[in-house]
Amino acid sequence: MKKDNIQPLTDSEEVYCVSDVAKILRMSERTAYDFCSKTKEFIVKRCGPRLLRINKASFDSWLNS
Repeated sequence: MKKDNIQPLTDSEEVYCVSDVAKILRMSERTAYDFCSKTKEFIVKRCGPRLLRINKASFDSWLNS
């Protein structure tokens, strides 16, 4: 099943990894991974079958809203 918010990564983007998001939101990495996989609140890029990268600008904007 393809998620609408998961897009390919480009070289010039600043990104967070799931562990960064977990630390920022004070949750486990597993919970952060599940959250990032399902959310449409910010841009998530898939870099492999289980590797996600979160667009820093969109995540920071969501976090500060």
